[in-house]
Amino acid sequence: MNRLLALAAALAVFTLASPALAGTTGGLSGTVSDAAGKAPVAGARVTVTSPSQTASTQTDSSGRFHFVSLAPDEYTATIEKSGYDIASYGGIAVFADAQQTLSFTLRKSLKTIANVSSRATSSLVRPGTTADLYSVNAQQQERLSVLGGGGNLNSAYSAIASVPGAYVPANQNGYNQAVHVRGGDSYEVGYEFDGIPVNRAFDNYPSGSLSSLGQLELQVYTGATPSNAEAQGLAGFINQVIKTGTFPGYASVNASVGTPTFYHSLNVEAGGATPDRLFSYYVGIGGFNQEHRYIDQFDGAAYTDEFGQQLGACPSTPNPALTSCFTNGSPNVGLNGHPGWILGPIGFGTLNPVNIATRTSIVNLHFAIPHRNDGLRDDVQILYDNDEIFTTFFSSVNDEGLPNYLATVGPFPPYYLDSFQYKGAMGAFLPANYQSLVTPYLYPSSPAHPLFGPVADPYNQRDRGYNGQAIVKLQYQKNFSSSAFMRVYGYTYYSDWIENGPMMSLQPYAYYDSGDYEINNHTRGISLSFTDQINSQNLLEAEGSYTTASGARIYNEQMFGYGDEFAVLVNPHALHSGTCYVAPASGTGAATPTTCGDGGGSGISYGTLPTFASLAGIYGGSPPPKAANMTCGNGPCSYYVVEN
Repeated sequence: MNRLLALAAALAVFTLASPALAGTTGGLSGTVSDAAGKAPVAGARVTVTSPSQTASTQTDSSGRFHFVSLAPDEYTATIEKSGYDIASYGGIAVFADAQQTLSFTLRKSLKTIANVSSRATSSLVRPGTTADLYSVNAQQQERLSVLGGGGNLNSAYSAIASVPGAYVPANQNGYNQAVHVRGGDSYEVGYEFDGIPVNRAFDNYPSGSLSSLGQLELQVYTGATPSNAEAQGLAGFINQVIKTGTFPGYASVNASVGTPTFYHSLNVEAGGATPDRLFSYYVGIGGFNQEHRYIDQFDGAAYTDEFGQQLGACPSTPNPALTSCFTNGSPNVGLNGHPGWILGPIGFGTLNPVNIATRTSIVNLHFAIPHRNDGLRDDVQILYDNDEIFTTFFSSVNDEGLPNYLATVGPFPPYYLDSFQYKGAMGAFLPANYQSLVTPYLYPSSPAHPLFGPVADPYNQRDRGYNGQAIVKLQYQKNFSSSAFMRVYGYTYYSDWIENGPMMSLQPYAYYDSGDYEINNHTRGISLSFTDQINSQNLLEAEGSYTTASGARIYNEQMFGYGDEFAVLVNPHALHSGTCYVAPASGTGAATPTTCGDGGGSGISYGTLPTFASLAGIYGGSPPPKAANMTCGNGPCSYYVVEN
């Protein structure tokens, strides 16, 4: 049995010999020997087949064979040699970006009646693997979907949780879940998507949702990061290998519905190839919506007398609605005799999402370019991925409870904090048509509403987060022989993280999101690698890559009115003097010089502080005094735009 296991693993190594239609391929080396005398078997023909690829080679005089590029898949291997029984082994898993060294044995025809082998293709630990590498295939992923909690039914985090040495804290869901490998911090893990690094450039966080759609194989390295890895990680490395088309083709539709919390998902996948495998394709489109509950169907609201989010100090006046503060009109006090805290539902205002929705689409195309003389093929890959995850948090007024809200915040204002914006140029004098350049600035991502007016269903507005990624990859692989190839690829990778917190304008205690917080990151890279199995003892690998990234972090507070006073009264001939002017009370005559500085907030127009033109005043029909009617220094004043 051990010989058969070794033979199966060695065959997986062998498949490297025939270049594959894959973005990331695996490597195998091994020997074939006589089962009785242990002597090397030269000239044995080894053939491996799978829906993705068929490849073959022969052993050399020492019984050795080498393969450096084979598509990840489950293969059946056949070994043939005159005078020996034909040996066939199924369920051989080939890993992407992994080198294996294995051994085979053949039995003389007259000495063996039959061979029977049995091996689980789902084994995490396999012979011949020289790195701390664990692989989870698509079938295992489906069986492990609930591992780590019900929030990971459609993500690869559940598969990671099954790997020795990797820890995924339970009951996480959504974006950027913590993964700890060998005790390392979560931001120390490197992530790749079919060989493309997807760690965000400035903080190394993974930017996607790690969807399991289209995943052929999930690789987890719990030791050193592979030498050819593009992603950076001090504690582990994770790579998602994407499915390719097969012949014959396939198509599947998977629809699910769950209760008592709302859940539904739909995934559609299709793959195929021409009979000669000169072209293959894989397309996957899917998504899910899932509600979450904590403690019970009412998010622990029944336990707020003793547990829950601290929202504010209990009032001195009895309020029967605040059961965590008063019982039958008497205050609930602790051992120190003082009233405690107003408590909300247990999940309120935390990082626990109340709803998650994802939308994912993947296209993986391969074009083979056959050689004229040696039977080999070059390969061109085009890969596209778009992944969006939408998260809604447990933060509305009704989530907190209206009595709690009224006791902590006060009467509920059913509107957003809107503002105004000046659309003209900054660092310039205020033009004559400035009134037409002042427009309303509504709270970002707010529902339709009049300026400073009520919104529909204000009690149920929740904070939200949006995380997206988009990948485009173009790769060319030139195969020089069955044991040498060169690969070059370029890619663009975009990711974003957008927070929209409507409750930030209303809730001073437990809101989650910023009002409008946006991160986007563009990464572009090119990589060139060369692999050559020089002989049975020496494998040469060389790689060079160039990566560049640019990002933006925007913390927008414009809707809170910080730019209300936007143009200051100045002497147009002494802009750099540090002197601004206070308009006279009459609006005509000599203006009083003063030190330039902050206008001090909305409503400051006259006095000892500089006079500013107000956005709200202009839009409301109360423009500032005309600059031409006032004197600043030896001539007429002007308004100079310093904000917008």
